[in-house]
Amino acid sequence: MERNRLGAEKPSTTKTTDHSRREFLKSVGRWMVAPLLAGGVLKLASGSREQCAGPGVCNGCGRLTNCHLPQAVSTRSAMRHQSGRAGEQE
Repeated sequence: MERNRLGAEKPSTTKTTDHSRREFLKSVGRWMVAPLLAGGVLKLASGSREQCAGPGVCNGCGRLTNCHLPQAVSTRSAMRHQSGRAGEQE
């Protein structure tokens, strides 16, 4: 340990400064990540609020190729299945 002018031992501040700085940075990091995680959880919990903007019938809808609603995905899958079977029958 270092000594001051009077000969008394001076406490080392580098360890406490490094430790407190490290703890501060960890705390800041946690508080910056927490809202992001909370927002992600809330978005997942709220589910999809997307609604059909077409006529309500997927087959023949102009938006079918880019639509992500479950009904559209199912319709595209059925159409691919149907077109594969049509090729087998020829």
